[in-house]
This record gives sequence, C-alpha cells and structure tokens, in this order.
Amino acid sequence: MSTQPHSAANGPMGLLAGAAIVLVGNLVPLFGVVEFGWSLTALLVVYWLESGLVGVLTVPRILVAGIDAPLDDLPPAERNTADAWFFVVHYGLFWVVHGVFVGVFVLWLGVPTLPGLTTVVLGAGSLLVAHLGATAGYLLNDHYRLADPDAEFFRPYPRVLALHFTVVFGSIAVATLGAPLVLVAILVGVKTVADLLAFAYDRSKARTTRITSLS
Repeated sequence: MSTQPHSAANGPMGLLAGAAIVLVGNLVPLFGVVEFGWSLTALLVVYWLESGLVGVLTVPRILVAGIDAPLDDLPPAERNTADAWFFVVHYGLFWVVHGVFVGVFVLWLGVPTLPGLTTVVLGAGSLLVAHLGATAGYLLNDHYRLADPDAEFFRPYPRVLALHFTVVFGSIAVATLGAPLVLVAILVGVKTVADLLAFAYDRSKARTTRITSLS
C-alpha cells in the first residue's frame, strides 16, 4: 500500500519544530534547577515519572504498528493487542522497580524530601509535551504503517536503562563531590542529548519507511 507523506511534517521545518519541542521540554527541568533550586531528588522523581509517561505513549504506538506489513499469520490488530497487553505488564513492573531503585538512592543521599506538586507538574508536564510531539511525528510520518511492533515494544527500555546508570553515577558524584548544581546540570544535558538522538533516530526510520512505502 502506498502512502503520501505529509510534507509539512516531513520537511526541514517539521524536523526543526520537533527537535525544538524536545529541546524546550528538556530545558524546563534545567531552568528549574538553576532558577528555583530544584534538587537532585526532584529531578530524579520527574525523570521517573517521565519514564512512566513514555510507557503510556508506547501502548498506542504498538497498537498501530505494522498495519500495512503483516509479520505473521495473525491479523495485525490481534497481534498488536496481545503485544500491547504484555508490554503494559512487563514495562509496568520494570517501571516500578526503577522507582524503587530511585527511592533507594534518594534515601542513600540523605535527602528524602519529596518535591512539591508544582515542580512535578512543570517538570513532567514539559517532558510529556516533548514526547507527545515525537508520537505525533510517528503518526504524521506514516512510520507506524510499516513499523515493527516488536521494535516499538522494546523501544523505551534502552532509555530507562541509561537513566538507571545516570542515577547511579550522578548520585555517587553528588554525594562525593558535593557540587549538586553543576552535576545536576550535566545530568540534564546528557539526558537532553540522548533524547535528541532518539528523536533523530525515529525521524530517520520514518524517512526509510516513506521511501519503502512509496517504492
């Protein structure tokens, strides 16, 4: 089945707009650290919630993946629904364990005070907007039509694993060096670059999908 690409979403302006959304969404936590003194605890809680939001947004990505590219004898809707349910259970447990892991490090740092509601809403909300933009690009680029549901299933895990390592080394560095503002800013910077690279990778796959579908 051939699909016509959406020129506005696929062109350079669409790429720049998407990257800008990802960048701004990630810079809001940095602004909170610099201007309002958000602690490492607040940042870790916000990033943990973001991982949950990524999981929620992955479910519709799985449900619509590969509708024009049957991968087995099962109808796409039946196959994707089964994958989506398994993902909810598997990623849900993974996310809960991640939260416990974050909690242990917060207690180890000796700063168990939870961030305020405003901090959580601003931080997680800005990152939610960024991920909604990426999901919209996935749909507008028609990438979902030939996407592999298994690839969408495993897509969030590298990011969460990377965040695990960031938590470990970032927390140890803060406790050892006693320079939270600088180190938290570095943590935000590394995470922002990772999100931009993930966005660029998704757009690259979308471009490949369009070329394949139009050939």
